Amino acid sequence: MKKLISLMMIALLSLGANVSAQEEAEAGAATDSVSGFISENKVVIGAVAVGVAAAIIANNDDDGRDCRADQIIVGGACVCPSGQEEVNGVCQDIVTGPECNAGDELIDGICYGTTLTETLSGTTTILVPVTFTYLPQ
Repeated sequence: MKKLISLMMIALLSLGANVSAQEEAEAGAATDSVSGFISENKVVIGAVAVGVAAAIIANNDDDGRDCRADQIIVGGACVCPSGQEEVNGVCQDIVTGPECNAGDELIDGICYGTTLTETLSGTTTILVPVTFTYLPQ
């Protein structure tokens, strides 16, 4: 954005200088200097020159770093905005998918969990693994 402003200011400065040169060629260069008056075009050219200088100074605040359009400068480094992460060189929204309870697996959109159940057979206790399924949250 700053570079665009700088380019626009340079273009305006060039246009103002061209108009001023044409008027001086037509009216004679000595008229303004003899009369002591400053023409309106010279005031405009001066204002544009000050604007260009201000744009150049403002453009130097990022230590010359140019970030991609989807990045911002934080602490002197180009990073993705909050809530985004860089994926294959492009900032994208962080997408959180469906989640299962801790330790359970998500397979094809279904959560699979396992628990151990005690089963009594006479006087013997047997631990039997039981698998259960549920939809992710």
